[in-house]
Amino acid sequence: MKKEISRINEIEIFNNNYGSLFNDETLNNKKIKGKYLRWVWKNKGVVIVPESIKHRIAFIETYRYPIGKYSLELPRGGKNHGESILDAAKRELFEETGLQPNNLEYIKDIYTDTGFIENCTSIVRASIPFETPMVTGNKNEEMELIKKDIYWLTKKEIIQEIGNGRIFCGITIASIFLII
Repeated sequence: MKKEISRINEIEIFNNNYGSLFNDETLNNKKIKGKYLRWVWKNKGVVIVPESIKHRIAFIETYRYPIGKYSLELPRGGKNHGESILDAAKRELFEETGLQPNNLEYIKDIYTDTGFIENCTSIVRASIPFETPMVTGNKNEEMELIKKDIYWLTKKEIIQEIGNGRIFCGITIASIFLII
């Protein structure tokens, strides 16, 4: 399949431990040159949908610097080099909530922002044997703030919270949609 827009020159304008930002020089199928901003994560991402035996899903409140407020979200993070997606899901789930799954099930890869982010993110369902109200064993990363409460919501409550504007994270909503 012919590309509608081709990269002429890859220009990295920023990088850190998490990824790289590029301002690529491009050429479209009409031979018009342009620029295209693109982010590439260093490691593949994973979103975990922790579901209890009561069929409720665990959410945590994470402070998100770009929007300047807390967001009710599913646990998520990046996989380490050489780590499988399921191992990354198990580790991230424990780091952010203290929860230990009975079973992990890979659901699907999705692209979180097809106009900007090059990598896909894996969605994983985690079967949780019991519901705990508080985050335990939480190990916040250097720039991560997670409140201590775990919110166990039914599918009906999730839809209400999306409608009320309490759940507004796009990757969380997309992940939930794939499960319910």
